[in-house]
Amino acid sequence: MRILLICTGNMTRSPLAEGVLNKKLNDAGLKSVEVLSAGTGATDGLDRDAMMLEVAAERGYEITGKTKRADYFSGIESDLILCMEPHHVDYMKGILPAYFHSRIHLLMKYALDSSGVIYDPTCRPKDFYNSVLDTIENACEAIATKIGR
Repeated sequence: MRILLICTGNMTRSPLAEGVLNKKLNDAGLKSVEVLSAGTGATDGLDRDAMMLEVAAERGYEITGKTKRADYFSGIESDLILCMEPHHVDYMKGILPAYFHSRIHLLMKYALDSSGVIYDPTCRPKDFYNSVLDTIENACEAIATKIGR
């Protein structure tokens, strides 16, 4: 199984969710699940957000890699596409054939049946980054449980 996490720039939210979900899945013994991230407006090859990396490291999450733009190929190669905000869902549905639309969900809706979104913490105080990480941790725990069933 391959899960693709989507945000805008692939600098903060989706790589953070990628790192958290990877850890939660590994901790649950679900090592056959591949987790990737990309951004609807990302420029390939940029560094990740420094504050996000700091906050993630403080909680024991390893975030690696550079930014990657979400594209047709990353979408069709994924079994599940989880987006941070509704416009990310719209973007992915716009680049993928209708056959793939059932794979595309808001992360919070899929994980916790919530209408909430995960807001971009870029250029905000560290407390906001930690709040976003709290939300992502809760969602990823629920996803790991759901996949483990």
